[in-house]
Amino acid sequence: MLHGIWLRDCATDSQKELVAMKDGKWPTIADIIKEVDSQCEQPFFEPKYKKLLGSLSSLTHGLSIQASMRLRQKLLAIEPTQEELTFLLQEICVFAILSNLAIAEIIENQENILNFTNMFEELVEIMKLNNYKRA
Repeated sequence: MLHGIWLRDCATDSQKELVAMKDGKWPTIADIIKEVDSQCEQPFFEPKYKKLLGSLSSLTHGLSIQASMRLRQKLLAIEPTQEELTFLLQEICVFAILSNLAIAEIIENQENILNFTNMFEELVEIMKLNNYKRA
């Protein structure tokens, strides 16, 4: 999602050409976030992702979070706790809503922009009510 927003709103023509090549060169996710946020009235992604980048990388690349979710006593198993499932489901919802919001913005569908913005705000409130803590 962030890569798409960056391509649409921030990348120069030469950067787009580099990315379009096989095994293209992308900026780091930290640089992408910084550039995307520079297009906003106030930073949106950087405050959220500053705390999450390690966790997201660990989830994506099968590092410590993946291992800790599977380690039960002396066995590796896929038996997530309710707290782990809640964390994952809420993260999935956040990314799904933000991805759809980005698509709605790209195609300039004002009705869907409003709907997904409202959904995101409702999800944030639910997460606050549940004392949601990110890893």
